[in-house]
Amino acid sequence: MAVFLTTSDSMRLGIIAEGNADVAVIKAVLKALKGIDGSDVVQLRPREQYDETDLNELSFSNWNLVLQSCGDERLLQPFFDGLTEDALLVVQIDTAERGEAGYDIAEPLRTKGTDWREYCEQLHATVKQKIVEIVPEAYRDKVAYAIAIEETDAWLIPLFETSCKETAQYANPKEHLHYLINRIDGKKKNNYIDTDKKIAGALDENGLLFDDETAYFEAAAKIQNMFTGNTTIGTIITNAKLDKTALNKVASMAHNGYGRAIRPVHTMADGDSIYAVSVGSVPADINLVGPMSAYVMAKAIANAARSAKSVDGYKAFCDVNKK
Repeated sequence: MAVFLTTSDSMRLGIIAEGNADVAVIKAVLKALKGIDGSDVVQLRPREQYDETDLNELSFSNWNLVLQSCGDERLLQPFFDGLTEDALLVVQIDTAERGEAGYDIAEPLRTKGTDWREYCEQLHATVKQKIVEIVPEAYRDKVAYAIAIEETDAWLIPLFETSCKETAQYANPKEHLHYLINRIDGKKKNNYIDTDKKIAGALDENGLLFDDETAYFEAAAKIQNMFTGNTTIGTIITNAKLDKTALNKVASMAHNGYGRAIRPVHTMADGDSIYAVSVGSVPADINLVGPMSAYVMAKAIANAARSAKSVDGYKAFCDVNKK
């Protein structure tokens, strides 16, 4: 984040950003580095009453709206009027959508020995120049550029991964940050269930994950001999005192965990099975054990996918994520 500020007690800062989360991060950085209180910050974009779910602002979080705001005299002039010497505009933009913006900048291979400095500096300079060309000339010397390589989430990664010296190595900073936050105190507290983000499955010709559930539905009518190599087998081991009938019900309820984590699931081509075993004598209500079993089963599947290593040409999550 290349933002250099020389502030005064009376300085007022304006922010143009992609989303409210980005604004929150910038405010936190300004507070930590310069002691700038939130009351001295004017949120020019997005308007505070909007968020990502508001349908009144189309294409909420993208380059076009940020760039439009940077060149909008009706937005900038009221902010700078009367404060020409003590006002500064901070413009935040991600670079993850650079392809859509037409920037032909080759991305280095994500390996341990990669030197990211040249790539980051080139990308930063290219995006900055794009913004400079749009900002009215009268305000160009009053702009600080908060340009994030990939996503603003990358700025937060070093807070949770002190060994990280270059966040550009991560193709998906948001995903990696989520992973790090859930490993606080060295414990893998991965809450990846119900995020609706695919982490494993079939890859397309470019080695990227795709919606194989939809492809499955579209191809179902044509397929005569369904692929039978997929199956998921799990075991619920509990210290709850349950008899055979109750354990059978727990195993059945645990299948809901499959439904949360795998799509499609339980087809005639699958051999999905779950077994339940009691190894203790703790009194417990089956209506509690059952839902808990579904929860931990879904977590176990997600953890397995994230912990897997690539083998025989089949890419695991760790390699797909760093593509």
